[in-house]
Amino acid sequence: MKRLFTILIVYGLLLLSGCEPEQQTNVLLPPSNLSYVHVIGAAESGQGFTTPRPAVQTSSTPAFHLVSVKGANGGEYIDGEVTLDSVSGIISLANGHQLIDGDYYASVSVKNNYGDTDFTDVFQFTVLPSIVSGITYTPNEYTIMRGEEELTTEAPTIEGGSSPYTFKSVNNSFFAIDSASGVVSLPQTSALDAGVYNLSVTVTNATNEDVVASNAIKVNYESAPYEITYTNPTPTVPVGHTFIIDAPVTKGTNKFGNTIAYSLVNNYNNLFTINPSTALITFTADPTLVNLNDTFKLDVKAVNAYGEYVKENAVNVTIVEAKDWAPYNLMYDPNYSKVFQGDNFTSVTPIIGGLTDNLIYTLENDFDIFAIDENSGVLSYLPQVDPSAVEPGNYELNIEATNPYGLTLFPDAYSVEIVSSEPEVIFTDGFEDIPADVPEYVESPTECRFGKFVSYSVLGVPSIKSGDQWFQGFDYRSSTPGDNANYPYRPGIFIVNGKQKGEDYLVSDEIDFTYHNNLKLTLIAASKYGTEAANSEIEMYATTNFTGDPTTTTWIQIDIPATKNLSNQSFVTNPIIDFDLNQLAGKKVRLAFKVYTIGDSESSMSRNYWINTIQISGSRFR
Repeated sequence: MKRLFTILIVYGLLLLSGCEPEQQTNVLLPPSNLSYVHVIGAAESGQGFTTPRPAVQTSSTPAFHLVSVKGANGGEYIDGEVTLDSVSGIISLANGHQLIDGDYYASVSVKNNYGDTDFTDVFQFTVLPSIVSGITYTPNEYTIMRGEEELTTEAPTIEGGSSPYTFKSVNNSFFAIDSASGVVSLPQTSALDAGVYNLSVTVTNATNEDVVASNAIKVNYESAPYEITYTNPTPTVPVGHTFIIDAPVTKGTNKFGNTIAYSLVNNYNNLFTINPSTALITFTADPTLVNLNDTFKLDVKAVNAYGEYVKENAVNVTIVEAKDWAPYNLMYDPNYSKVFQGDNFTSVTPIIGGLTDNLIYTLENDFDIFAIDENSGVLSYLPQVDPSAVEPGNYELNIEATNPYGLTLFPDAYSVEIVSSEPEVIFTDGFEDIPADVPEYVESPTECRFGKFVSYSVLGVPSIKSGDQWFQGFDYRSSTPGDNANYPYRPGIFIVNGKQKGEDYLVSDEIDFTYHNNLKLTLIAASKYGTEAANSEIEMYATTNFTGDPTTTTWIQIDIPATKNLSNQSFVTNPIIDFDLNQLAGKKVRLAFKVYTIGDSESSMSRNYWINTIQISGSRFR
């Protein structure tokens, strides 16, 4: 928030806009009646000001001198922060000054040919508190083992604002925050459940205005599994029928890279199976193994990287008298799909209890979008639906199942979330940042940055042969290699094999496709010279884990359509290549172009490659 200057003219005796800075008199006296336009409300802490030229009554040209500055009402003056121009008498306080909040009084001495006069406290200004502009914790992410470790963060760095600061709260009552330092803590004995917690911190200062730093700290509170709870732990099953026991709620770390795996300690000769990912239990009827009033007590084991937990008697199944049953216990596993706008949708096949002969599935609410296979229960889009035209949102599907013994409605049996996407350019090569005065060929070391790429020479050392002729490796090129309207006139990347064997990589900075799909790469490239028997090839790769050394990195090759067209001996006739890059959607990757020689005749290895444009566009999920 800006604070405006409040300007009060305390002494309006002699100086108005356009007036002379001093008044000459016929009486030869020392200076008198010095007056400034006083600044009563100064800018926030750290912001400066410059006064107008003061008025003074003098018999000859005056010289000004800053005698002292003193603080009051909390102000503490620091030598050198306030300056005074000896000729004009203008007083200045620079931006970025270190004065704390409070009032300040400046005393000025003025001298002329007939004496000098001290003017005590002739100029007053006030430094007001400023609002905090940012809060940064370093580190801002912690991984803590539940029940084994306590959390104590480092104190945060405050950006802007006047001290002292008061840290008021953190957005989770299990965590405590020190009001003076901002240190956030969690005791070892906390009852907080395992999970990922993004903490927001609120701070204020003398302005009494709260500033909230959202997601200032991320806490990975991790543990082995420690609790398993089924919604229906005591189901009854009629003799001869199958049954599905819904997935439980399990406490403990269960995330990518450290998921929980489930198993049954006792499955009673395979009457029961458990989904290792969801813990959904399926009971398969076998009349030779099941009798009326039998009870099966199931112990469920959950294991992750930190340990294991066994829930004894997690589910107790009782076999009851068989009757003619209408459909019951419809279960999809999973019963939820997240579908990106434009993608197709198909569910898994459900499992259902009751008589399955002559079983028919129907949708009670299809939203004019969804269809269900009447025999299998598999959900999909209606044939006439264009996936790209489906409105984003959540769709809860009610499913009816009918057999000779009745119709059963299963409300909200399946959920579909349609996620919209917005097209945008995700990555550009950065070649446009090449300075205009870069010569056409510039010598490059073994590793060199070009825009948003870095070159790595594995075989052959980049060098200049003579003059400005490039001999080996990647280099800038200041213009397109030909006059043709199909090629934008812009800097690009050039590689020459120099009639010797070579292997070079051009590796991009990391590109984040986590929230993008419909990826398309636009590549403008060309080649010239060389023979087919002894030449060089260009290939494109991607990796999710670049080691810093292209020879030790695991690469995935990306097929570039029309790559062979690049070897048509012409710089100016190749088309712009657009192709699908969706195999990388949802990942953080680096792209690489690899150029390497083939054959044994080094004298024929003269093929040049030129890359004008590398651009990736896609659709961002909201």
